[in-house]
Formats: sequence, C-alpha cells, structure tokens
Amino acid sequence: MNKKFQRLLILVIVSVLLVITIMEPALARSLGRSTYGKVEPWFAALPFLSYILVYIFIWSYAGYVIERRNAAESRTLKDLRQLAQHHDLFDWKTLENRIESCFQKVHVAWHQESLDDVSEYMTNKYRQEQQSDYLDKWATEGLINHCEVEAITLIQPLFLAHPEQEMEHEGSKLVVAITAKKEDYLAKRDSGSIVKGEKGIKNVNTIWTFVVQNGKWVLANIEDSSSSLLLDYARTHNELPVNLEQNDGLQVKAF
Repeated sequence: MNKKFQRLLILVIVSVLLVITIMEPALARSLGRSTYGKVEPWFAALPFLSYILVYIFIWSYAGYVIERRNAAESRTLKDLRQLAQHHDLFDWKTLENRIESCFQKVHVAWHQESLDDVSEYMTNKYRQEQQSDYLDKWATEGLINHCEVEAITLIQPLFLAHPEQEMEHEGSKLVVAITAKKEDYLAKRDSGSIVKGEKGIKNVNTIWTFVVQNGKWVLANIEDSSSSLLLDYARTHNELPVNLEQNDGLQVKAF
C-alpha cells in the first residue's frame, strides 16, 4: 500500500468518524435513545447507516482506483526504462515531451477545423476518421468546436506493449491518462449559442493511446476517462519481449 493510498484511507476514516459525531443525536434517536423517551425500532437507523456505508464504499473505491493507477504508472515507467536501454524511443522524458506537444497541437488543429497540420502526430486512419466523422460533419451542420488548453497537469502512463519479434519497435503501444485544464465546447457558428459542453476552463480527464509508426510515437485513439476504463488499463499487465523480461537483452536495429 503506497503512501498516497494510506493518506486517502486515513482521510476516509476521519471523515466517517466526523460525520458520525455530527449526526450522533439523530443516530441516537434512531437507535431508541430518544430524548422524549420513545423507543424507536432498530431498523429506523438503516437509512443513516446505509448513507455511511455508501460514503465509505465511494471513497474506498476512489482510493482503490488511485492506488491501481499509481501501481500501473510505476510498472510502466520501469518497463520503459528497460526498453530505453536499447533505444531512446522509450526514454520517458523525451516521450513525455512528445505527448505534451501532440496534446497541444491536436487541440489547436481541432479548433482550426483541420487536422492536416498534425499529420505527423496522428496515425493516418485516426486523423481521417476524426476529420470526416467530426470536423467536416460539424462544418456542414454550421457548428464549430471551441477548445483551448490552459495547462497539462498530469500525464500518467498506464499500459505498455511491445511486439514480440519486432526489431524496429513498430506497433509498440503506450496508453496514458492525461489531465488538463481546458475549455471545450461545441457552438453554432452563426449565433454562438452552445449546443454541447460549456464555456470556462475546467479539469478534463482523457485517455490517449499512442503507437510507434515509422519510428515515431503517434496518436491512435482518444477516449473519455472513467474509473472503470482506467482500471481496465491499470490492471492489464504490460506486454514485453520475453528475452527482455528474462534480461537476455533485446537485439535492436538502429534507425
């Protein structure tokens, strides 16, 4: 159990005790210690106890998700360091800068309604899908997507896969959770009225998948973040070459 999860667990316990202390008079009446001498049945306390149990469950689940995410991050960073010994394509600082640059440029291109300028940051398939399924469709419907990134606050690697026999690392996959402060909404071009989303900067969580294509990390997918999806990725074991896991060394071909 890491320190962040321990602190969260302590916070949950203290919060529950605080709620019980505040609500003690109501609980006392529910359990039969009425100030008017009337004895209430024991099951009258069930609504209050149910509230406490739900509260504990929600915070415990949130703590579990955080703990799994942190474990996945540690595991993935460790595996990236191993692969970086064979090729700097997997150096995390370089890769992190690439992801941040991609995030910023894709959002600018999205606002400009054309993804042509970010072709080197996206797979051809994904870029064409996003252009035709969203940007071109919105333009036809008289809509425009307003998006502005204020800051990226977290890039957390969750899952890494490397093709078993691929010497040039083509097809390697990395999934990261990204938290950013940004504004993102869809509005009518003529009137400016909002049809989806809302104005204002807020924290937005998304999951981005990158793959190695022609020797570069490029964007292959963007998903809305959810606790269940984060857990799915965080609980999936990384896929590395067997000889790397056995410390036999990975023969690579330099680019």
